[in-house]
Amino acid sequence: MLEQPQIDHLNFSRLLEARFSIPHPVITFLPLGNSAFSWVYRVESANGKAYFAKLFNKAPPECCWKIPYALNLLGVASVVSPLMSDTNQVIVSFNNFTLLVYPFIDGASARTIAMTPSQRELFGKTLRDIHIAALPQETLAPVPRELFNCPFTETVTNVDSQICSQAASSSFFRELSALWKAHRKEIVTLMEAYTALGLAASKLKSPFVLCHSDIHTDNILLDSTGLLHIIDWDSPICAPKERDLMFVSTETSTDPFFRGYGPVPVDPLIMAYYRVDWVVQELADYGSRILDDSTSVITREQSQKEIEELFFPGKVVEQAFEAIRIAREQSAMI
Repeated sequence: MLEQPQIDHLNFSRLLEARFSIPHPVITFLPLGNSAFSWVYRVESANGKAYFAKLFNKAPPECCWKIPYALNLLGVASVVSPLMSDTNQVIVSFNNFTLLVYPFIDGASARTIAMTPSQRELFGKTLRDIHIAALPQETLAPVPRELFNCPFTETVTNVDSQICSQAASSSFFRELSALWKAHRKEIVTLMEAYTALGLAASKLKSPFVLCHSDIHTDNILLDSTGLLHIIDWDSPICAPKERDLMFVSTETSTDPFFRGYGPVPVDPLIMAYYRVDWVVQELADYGSRILDDSTSVITREQSQKEIEELFFPGKVVEQAFEAIRIAREQSAMI
């Protein structure tokens, strides 16, 4: 979230010192991320080490910390894993919150600093290692499996219904309503394609792999030595590889990523489903936040900017329509 929760910072510091052996921690809130249920902090210790603390307003799924921890044990060093507490536990309770602590990566995201060709190649190798990781069954068991059931349809339908049937109750509602109605034809078309693609993809026999599911450039950090670090394992999923490859150029002949990942055929139908799913998820998430009067002004303003950007030239809506076109050209299932 972009605004701080109400917490006792003194007790927070004491907890970090007692449970993670961080001497005299200094805590700084970081207004980062789009999550509606977590907050992040930089923690600096008296000995000069820095940590990244993440608070959740409810216990996160076990797989969000077990998966990166297990990948680290297998030698996938670019995956950032949480630290153990004094009782050899990763999850620690703090008042009504749940706490995870990570090493702090001193660097910038690949969104702000473009990866070099060698870093793109390393990214490809790392993602390949994740996809083929031989994790124990008990570690993979809690990870959700892709159902292709168009999970964000109901939320978008509710947002659309509110916009089309209710009078504007705030400036945020008016701005969203104007944008939504200007693009409603595109939204309706995408929702129709979403259903068709989900049904078609569910009939395919594509192999499933472990996917990060949100491996965009904000979740790839580049440090001063040139190494990359993959963060934010809040929603891993077992799904076709296209779930992650959606975030990568499909120009396999020119992108150094594929030197690391290896040659791979991409199913156009599954790729189209995921590109549309991404747009629908963003419409659902940001639209519902904007219409919720209890959401903070900062979050609503940011959500409005994000939802506008979806429709910019070359952005995700345009990419989704192009993926639909390719899928229809190459598949008889839709």
